[in-house]
Amino acid sequence: MRNGKIFLMMSVLLLAACAKPVQSTQHRTTWQMDTPQHMLNLINQARSQARKCGNQHFAAAPPLAWSVKLERAATLHAQDMAKHNYYSHIGRDQSTFAQRIQAQGYQYSGIAENIYAHPMTAELAMEGWLKSEGHCRNLMNPQFTHVGMGMGYNPNSDWQTYWVQNFAHPLRFE
Repeated sequence: MRNGKIFLMMSVLLLAACAKPVQSTQHRTTWQMDTPQHMLNLINQARSQARKCGNQHFAAAPPLAWSVKLERAATLHAQDMAKHNYYSHIGRDQSTFAQRIQAQGYQYSGIAENIYAHPMTAELAMEGWLKSEGHCRNLMNPQFTHVGMGMGYNPNSDWQTYWVQNFAHPLRFE
C-alpha cells in the first residue's frame, strides 16, 4: 500500500509541475479569468439597459449570442496587435475586420468591430467602450445578434492589453 501512496503522490506532483501557471488575479489578463461567458454577460448586461451614445438614444437591446468564429477573429487580431505592438482596425497584413471575420467562416449581413488598448480587465474595457459614442453604438445596435471578443497581452508592448469585439448579424439565405 505504501508504494501505491508514493506513486499517487508522485503523479500529483508531476501533474502540478506540468500545469500552466496562472497569472496573478490582480492583472486578470487571461481567458482563465475573463471567460467568453463572463464577457458575454458584460456585453448583454450593458445592452439590457437603455442608454445614450453621443446624441443618439438607444432602447435596451436584445441579448447577443456568442460566436466562436467571431471570437477567433477577435482573438487573433488582439493577439497580433499585442505581439507586434500596434493598435489599429487594419491588421499588419492589411486585413480588415471584415476579411478576418470571413476568414473564420462567418457569413454576415452586417458587422462592426470595437478595439481598445490598455485596460487590464474586460470590465474596464466595457466602461471605456460605453463612454465612446461609436463604440457604444456598436454595442447597443439591435440589429446585431452575435458577438465574439478576444484579448491579447504583451507586458513589453506600449499598451500591454489589447481588446477586440466583433459584432455581426448572420447572412440569411432565403
